[in-house]
Amino acid sequence: MTMMTKERLGTALKSMDGVSEVKVIEDRRLIAIVVSPRFEGQNEAVRQAQVWRHLQHQFVDEDLQRVEFSLVVAGDRV
Repeated sequence: MTMMTKERLGTALKSMDGVSEVKVIEDRRLIAIVVSPRFEGQNEAVRQAQVWRHLQHQFVDEDLQRVEFSLVVAGDRV
């Protein structure tokens, strides 16, 4: 198993359809900001579910434990 890194998480999130910007902050854990115009009109729970589903298809649960939070924003830029 390879440890989850800022780079691996960023690459995975950028591969989501319609994502225009991704920022990953590394502290003790990883915090991700994901921006996509595709999220326009969707509530936070729906946006979160899409991001986490995408990540669960790419990583094992042990890797995802390093991800503390994801902020999912509708639009083109933060």
